[in-house]
Amino acid sequence: GDFDGGYALSQQAKNLWESNWRATAAACDHAPMDEIDSLFASLHSYWAKEDDAHFAGSCAELVQLVQAVADAHRLSWWNLL
Repeated sequence: GDFDGGYALSQQAKNLWESNWRATAAACDHAPMDEIDSLFASLHSYWAKEDDAHFAGSCAELVQLVQAVADAHRLSWWNLL
């Protein structure tokens, strides 16, 4: 159903995050990155429990945190130019 589709999409996002983790870590504060890693890890647990409320909440938090890291990363590269 929709919940399984959301989980599959979250795993694609996790793979993308992990593939870019090293480059991002070089220029960013690790605290939000650790929180993002933790949220991705919790998604599987919420999916397994069919806890759609916490799953959706974690996805929303992930969007905000990843956007903040992306903004900080862009800003840090801009400052280096």
